[in-house]
Amino acid sequence: MKTLSGTFAFIVVVVMAILAVVSFRSFAAGSKQHTVADKKFRLKIGKTLSDYADVRSKDEFIKALDPFPPDQYDIYYIEGTGATPEHYPPLPQHKTGLKTDKVTASEVARNAPQGESVANDPNATHHLTSDNATEIKAVLDTFK
Repeated sequence: MKTLSGTFAFIVVVVMAILAVVSFRSFAAGSKQHTVADKKFRLKIGKTLSDYADVRSKDEFIKALDPFPPDQYDIYYIEGTGATPEHYPPLPQHKTGLKTDKVTASEVARNAPQGESVANDPNATHHLTSDNATEIKAVLDTFK
């Protein structure tokens, strides 16, 4: 039985290395798509993630989101100045076991005014998509 020539073995190893590099790069790059599904209509709320639009009522706004499946919207809602933004659909809660013995904060962070929120409060920011314009209009009607 003949053994493989050195040149052929080298070519096989090089091809395997190229395939490994290409596959690792494609997995590491991840998806360039948003988590929100592409549909005919897209409502973008605010220019940036820190721009919030006023809504008449939180309950009315959340009810208007009910017809949308969770993959069709990505909304952050903030109740008012100093409140923590809520994500809709709610993100899964993970328990972590981090133990912090010492926290280091910068001088700027220590001297920042307490209770100030981002840009212009309140209430909702980001986007939602739908193939149905009436669903989008129902959400738009909840804004002031």
